[in-house]
Amino acid sequence: MANSVKPASNFSTEDLAKVEFKEISLSVIVADDVLSFLALRNSQPIAFELFNTENKKLAEIISSSQFHKKDFKEVTLIFDNKYFSVLPPDLASEKEKELISKTFFGKNNLITFISKNVNLDFIYAVENHTIELLNQIWPEAKSLHYSEIFYSNMEAKNKADEEVFLDIRKDYFLAAIFKNNKLLLLNKYDFSGRNDFGFFSLGIINHHALDSKKLKLFLSGNIVENSPLQLLLEKYIANIQLLKFDNIAFEFVSMQHIINFLQR
Repeated sequence: MANSVKPASNFSTEDLAKVEFKEISLSVIVADDVLSFLALRNSQPIAFELFNTENKKLAEIISSSQFHKKDFKEVTLIFDNKYFSVLPPDLASEKEKELISKTFFGKNNLITFISKNVNLDFIYAVENHTIELLNQIWPEAKSLHYSEIFYSNMEAKNKADEEVFLDIRKDYFLAAIFKNNKLLLLNKYDFSGRNDFGFFSLGIINHHALDSKKLKLFLSGNIVENSPLQLLLEKYIANIQLLKFDNIAFEFVSMQHIINFLQR
């Protein structure tokens, strides 16, 4: 192939030449400067490819993938970017959501979606040319934003009276707060540096009047044991754990989780 693009990382647990792809689900994960493909059998990864997209055409990368033009059981497009929010209740009526879609659809080279995949109203945006290309290749694919998956998984893991989940990225983090098994907060916070992170993360805990001695704080994403961010939080929060996911497939729905998995 003349314009073949080599993956930056890949693995497989099965001989793909012998795989019946109609029995396999494919997740296509679109993130900043990275595109990855994850093949799953019964929610367990059997093959994975990661491509760097910087200065490369998306169509060339997709055509270079070993999963190109395969007939899968189902395809899910997962968008892992910071262009999302939860709609406040006063904007969540069908009339308001229709107005938002019409107002922002295709503006500034972005296409805006309002999710119907979970029991919250998420709004997120994807670059126009990206979603058009992906829809041409996989017209029947289901689209998700990582924030929806984060919320669904954290809601399922919520067990204690007061729990806080922080998924940390390079310059922002996702926060989910549960109290008495009810969601109090789901939001994204930009930060720059350790002190900025501490201000926002501890601020939301204080704002919701959570007991720092009783709550459980779970960290995931761009963080390792005894990192500066964890040590900062430990000055104020008694019970902090690095989150380990029961389902390995969840490790692959954000690019940071993929990096964590590959570095094990």
